[in-house]
Amino acid sequence: MFRNLIATLILFCISLLANAQDGNSFKNIITSNNPTGKALGNGYLIGFIQGQPNTLCVPQTASQEQIVSVVLKYFENHPETLHHHQASLIFNALNEAWPCASKKK
Repeated sequence: MFRNLIATLILFCISLLANAQDGNSFKNIITSNNPTGKALGNGYLIGFIQGQPNTLCVPQTASQEQIVSVVLKYFENHPETLHHHQASLIFNALNEAWPCASKKK
């Protein structure tokens, strides 16, 4: 019984994140009071960064909270873009905060 409940909860949370395909939805998930939703959103961010090792220059010393703050600040500063796909918004947020040295020239 307990195992089925856990499995259902996990599937529900994964479906929440899968449906968050624009900035508005993703923002709602990572700012919600739902700890599971927040954890999935944070996990998405970390996975996104790790999946872009040659295109993003996020410092290894950046904390998860700092990364979330950077993304939320970008969302706040660019509300006109929140209808765009979450991946492109997150990429832009991280690249704006931590541009790669080779791109600064």
